Amino acid sequence: MRIRLPFNSLSTQITVLSLALLLILTLVVGVIAYRITRSTIEVEGIASLEALATARQTAIKIQLENYKNNLLSFAHPNLAAETTAMLAASGEDRIRQESILAASMKREQPIHSDLEWADIVDLSGEVIISTNTANEGRIVAKTPVFMNGVVRPSISDPFIDQGTIYIELSMPLNDGQDNTVAVLIHRYNARALLSITGDYTGLGSTGETVLGVRRGEEVHFLTPRRFASDVSSFEPLPISGGAARPMIGATAGQSGAIQAPDYRSVQVIAAYRPIQETGWGIVVKQDVVEAFAGISQLRTNLMMGLGLALLAGAIIVAPLTHNFVQPLNELERATRKVAAGDLSTHVPISQLDEVGQVAESFNAMVRQLSQARDELTHSNRELSSFAYVVSHDLKTPLRGIASLSTWLVEDLQGKLEGEQIEQLRLLRERVQRMDALINGLLDYSRVGRVRNPEIVVDVNTLLVRVIDTASPPEGIRINVTTKMPRLQTDELHLTQVFQNLISNAVNHHPGPQGKVEISGRDQGDFWEFTVRDDGLGIEPRHHERIFQMFQSLQTNQDVESTGIGLALVRKIVEEHGGKVWVESQGVPGQGSIFRFTWPKTK
Repeated sequence: MRIRLPFNSLSTQITVLSLALLLILTLVVGVIAYRITRSTIEVEGIASLEALATARQTAIKIQLENYKNNLLSFAHPNLAAETTAMLAASGEDRIRQESILAASMKREQPIHSDLEWADIVDLSGEVIISTNTANEGRIVAKTPVFMNGVVRPSISDPFIDQGTIYIELSMPLNDGQDNTVAVLIHRYNARALLSITGDYTGLGSTGETVLGVRRGEEVHFLTPRRFASDVSSFEPLPISGGAARPMIGATAGQSGAIQAPDYRSVQVIAAYRPIQETGWGIVVKQDVVEAFAGISQLRTNLMMGLGLALLAGAIIVAPLTHNFVQPLNELERATRKVAAGDLSTHVPISQLDEVGQVAESFNAMVRQLSQARDELTHSNRELSSFAYVVSHDLKTPLRGIASLSTWLVEDLQGKLEGEQIEQLRLLRERVQRMDALINGLLDYSRVGRVRNPEIVVDVNTLLVRVIDTASPPEGIRINVTTKMPRLQTDELHLTQVFQNLISNAVNHHPGPQGKVEISGRDQGDFWEFTVRDDGLGIEPRHHERIFQMFQSLQTNQDVESTGIGLALVRKIVEEHGGKVWVESQGVPGQGSIFRFTWPKTK
């Protein structure tokens, strides 16, 4: 039994198909828009970080240039000359000049912002004059800032002293012959530098600016980090780790942006820039999650847009589908009525589109069917009249001939010669054969024209009756070898099929001994029945011929056949939706196998 599901309806299928196409189109457009927008967000995010990195690189360079300018302005020509003269003096004169030089340096110090102190160091590395008296006499000969300052102006890396970050600058002081006589060293509080790296504007809650330098196989941080602000715990990073990649590039003089883990092992977008002349590198970074937060929002917006598009599509498609399918539904209902036999059905035509043309053709077809039914009804009446004429007007004279031949034999008993008796016997056989032929024609004409009632039929019981009616000779055994079903079917027609097949097997058997086997098997919607005999068989070239009207192979010379039986079998079986066929090679003793299928239900 076929189950009608809601999805089987045309309107549902059209709606689903339309929404599926809309979904696919929306997804394609959405994916393209998502990829373009995501690429834009990523590019803009990276570009923003690179702009910040460049801006802070420039700000640091400017600050360092300010430190240099302060150092140069502090080291005016008189300072070098005064230092040269002081170093050449001795005794009270040197003490007096030292006092004058120290006072001059202290007057100059307030002019320079963030300057902690200024030292003049002789070439032995001893601080000889300082704006901080406590520094005088201190030995700094082995410090990088002194050693570099003897040769050229230099800048130290930021460093920590008693919890404060400083930076020192140095430069040589030369005499009139351009010989270095001492070194000027400035120490600055690095607060201006830290204000640049500590500015989180434009970096959200996860971004930061990191200043560092490479020392051997490690990268050292020079300023506090946002998430590790304890300046006394600036743990270096090994260059072998992925976290050091941006700073390695920056300290190597490179600029760029990459995605990598940072010192917290968090994935970040990092833009890096070099600080020339110092060997430093600056990295501006932000967590990927925050930098690309717009991508997550974009996905959410796209999903909402997809849902709204489908909702709008459903609102638009549903009424359009209804308007399209409604005429088809009316056509389908009309088709069912016609199938049920109501040929007065008419489909209304609302518009002359393709569906309207189909409806118009359907109405024309119904009119033609109605006309054909009327003609068929008239033909059936004529055929019934003909059958009545055949049955009454032909069979009545035959009965008269049969009766007359019987009377002649009875009245002339003992007076007829052998040849005359044989001729009367042949006459009665020809009459009987003619009667059987008429009955066969009548049965054949009724198939498909006369409807027999459908009842529950026990095939086992039906076969008992058919075998008993066949009255097989004693040497012919008929056996039912399988259990037969109970069917809701046309008992008369099923009986006629078995009668003809079993009678053929018995009547055309060549010898006095033989067997006929009847079996059946379940084939899903059908039962397949088999009638097998062990007679002479039928050659394959005759397999189709035997099912034609008035065709008989006459395998048994003692049996006269009307040639209607197997034709009747085929017509009955096919009328019920089944099929019938024979399997045989025409080898004596192997016989023939007749098979036919019969539906389980009407």
